[in-house]
Amino acid sequence: MGNKRVIPLEVPREVFTQKGALRKRLRVAARRGLLNALLFNQRQISLAAPTGVQGILGNSLGVPPTIQETPDGLNGFLTAISYALFIDEGFGGKGKFPPKDAIERWVRIKGVHKSLDPKPWMKKILPEKVRSKSKEKFTTKELLWLATYFVRRKIAQVGVKGTGFITQTAIQNRTASENQFLQGFKGFGK
Repeated sequence: MGNKRVIPLEVPREVFTQKGALRKRLRVAARRGLLNALLFNQRQISLAAPTGVQGILGNSLGVPPTIQETPDGLNGFLTAISYALFIDEGFGGKGKFPPKDAIERWVRIKGVHKSLDPKPWMKKILPEKVRSKSKEKFTTKELLWLATYFVRRKIAQVGVKGTGFITQTAIQNRTASENQFLQGFKGFGK
């Protein structure tokens, strides 16, 4: 259940071309503004996230945002669970299998493996480390592996349409996000 960075926000380099104390004050204000914008986006995306089977997608956005200073300016990132971008953008349909762990967790929670009607030929596709000694009966571990494999294979063949919950939320809240950024400069000229 790894993390992946999503939604970069950037502060251009020009903000930092000033000299001395002014540059330091601009940098502090820009960091504060970027953090405001990131936290605002984080709340909005978390609210827009599909609940799914476990409801952990929206909660995975609770990790504090990251801000990095680069030669080009400031970059801000929100962190979410590894499959967040797959849900936002969609996945598969080109022969590429989705991550096993996320699908296996979904199969287990939904109980898909319990409704699987295993056929004897299915024993042949099981990897050695999963296969039991029984020639006829299937263990829960085997059924779980088979159900996970079949779901992953179907996604690789047909694909899953993305929801756009990150992209659409970022687009819809662009003006509000920019206003949050500008709040970082409040009281700057005094």
